[in-house]
Parts: sequence; C-alpha cells; structure tokens
Amino acid sequence: MILSFYNFGGLIIVNIYNATFAVAALMVPRLHRVGDNAAAIALIVLAVAGNLFVVWALGTASALHVYFTLGGAILFAFGVQNWKLFLVFFALTAGALVLSLNAAPVHGLVLPEDTRLRELCWFWQPHRHRLAARSHRWSRT
Repeated sequence: MILSFYNFGGLIIVNIYNATFAVAALMVPRLHRVGDNAAAIALIVLAVAGNLFVVWALGTASALHVYFTLGGAILFAFGVQNWKLFLVFFALTAGALVLSLNAAPVHGLVLPEDTRLRELCWFWQPHRHRLAARSHRWSRT
C-alpha cells in the first residue's frame, strides 16, 4: 500500500503484482472443495512466488528476502500429520531464499537507482528497530 503512494508510475509492475496477489489470495478459501491441502498449497506457492518476484523487483537491498525465513510456519498450514508435505514446501522456500541471496540483483530490476525506496522497505520491517537499538548500544561499549 505504501509503495502505491511513493511512486505509482515507477512502481506500476509492483502495484499490478500487489493487486493480482490480493485477488488470488481472496480465491484461496474456495479451494477447500478440491482437497484437504489444496488451499495451503496454493497459499504457500502464491507467497513464495510472490516474494520471489518482489525480491527480484526491489532487490536484496530492500531486505524483503527475510520473509523467506518464515518458512517454518508452513508446518502450521499442513499440520504435523502431513510432515512430508511440509518438508517439500519448506525445501521450496529454502531454495527460493538461496536463489534470492545468490542471484537476485542488489538494487532490483524496478527503479534500481532509487535508494530511498529500499530504505523505505527496510524501515517497515519490525525487526529493524530492535537491530538498530542493539547496534547502537553495542557501539557505545
């Protein structure tokens, strides 16, 4: 949402992705008719593919690849009884993280010269403030 106010025209690709992702996520609850794990699979594939797109679009300098580390939460989507299915999608998430770290452009494919945009993405991440406070506290000692 914040990106659409920042530079709508320059980030039109990301804004189209955001709208498409929102519509696709609204369709996920209808998948319960297909199978027990269909909605979970669709949501995880949607999240991994979407985050991979955003990391490539905005670059690793935006620190958005950190959301791949939430892959362990996939266990809650499938349940402990489906641990084999969990391992497959956990490996997919881990592979996406490794791919992002090793191959994604640092400044992204969309507005690569706009460093303020990357700082804005980094600012909204909740752990940033704790890390900044720790590094400031450590630098005084």
